[in-house]
Amino acid sequence: MPLQSGSDRVLSAMRRSYRAKKFLGIIDRVRDLMPHAAITTDIIVGFPGETDADFAETAAFVEDVGFTKLHVFRYSPRPGTPAAQRADQVPEDVKKDRSSCLRRLGDLRPGLGQRQAAAVEGFIGALDGHDAVAAVAAALEAFAVDAVGRGRVARHGDEGAD
Repeated sequence: MPLQSGSDRVLSAMRRSYRAKKFLGIIDRVRDLMPHAAITTDIIVGFPGETDADFAETAAFVEDVGFTKLHVFRYSPRPGTPAAQRADQVPEDVKKDRSSCLRRLGDLRPGLGQRQAAAVEGFIGALDGHDAVAAVAAALEAFAVDAVGRGRVARHGDEGAD
């Protein structure tokens, strides 16, 4: 589930249709249905205008939720987008520090080496970041599991950019 940021101000600037409280509500519903669900997320650090306080909100949110895996990416301007035109770009060294900080938080994940129940569902199509949160919420309404088994978390990958 792509969080993108734990700061409502940054989520609004990114033109996301959800806020941190809504995202957390969905996570809570997933965990109510599947207490040992592996929940991963994508986070972008250094979006234009992201302040130290915004980043602190994101870091606190990540700690509170306890994601199974984090995919942390540094914002990079895309030509022709409104964000790329903003004057309040975050310096690269700050983005790198924030990325490293979140990655360290992600390394504190529970579950490594433990046997846990696992649910596997089929997936058809692709979702972009705007639709994925809504899709997960809708899927919870018609919760269905194709297969249930047991597995061991052997390691977590190092996806994302430094």
